Amino acid sequence: AVLAGAFACWSVGALMVQALNARQQPRLSLIVGVASTLLNFLLDALLYRPFGVLGLAMATTAVAFPMTTLFATLVMRRVGAKSSPGLHLFLGGVVLTSLTAGGAAWATQNALPLEAPLIRLLAGGGVGVAVVAVGLMALRPPELRFLPGWFRR
Repeated sequence: AVLAGAFACWSVGALMVQALNARQQPRLSLIVGVASTLLNFLLDALLYRPFGVLGLAMATTAVAFPMTTLFATLVMRRVGAKSSPGLHLFLGGVVLTSLTAGGAAWATQNALPLEAPLIRLLAGGGVGVAVVAVGLMALRPPELRFLPGWFRR
């Protein structure tokens, strides 16, 4: 559940990496990736002892929000994209879909009365994937037009 926020950030970050790759400017993603990894390691070291594994999730999420905001701002300036209501709506949909998928996966996993953790994990992951699929259909990113032909190959 703590990582659900980080999932949303990773989704937006993946879009930003694609924008830079399309412009053949991958250096910024490397710099931001290295900086966020180092910051994450630092917070992991500070939060693991008092909180355990939960501290690792907290550190990852705490790094994800500011680094994604910084990364998105830098990419938008580098790529020259104008901020528009349509872009904000799309990115908001990506964040909402990611948070919903993470929450649904967590709730499904914890709602099952089974003792087998692998089955619970797979059920939660399946529900999360289903939520992402519904979100993709609602968002209709341009890449979806190419999927049917790709699957036919």
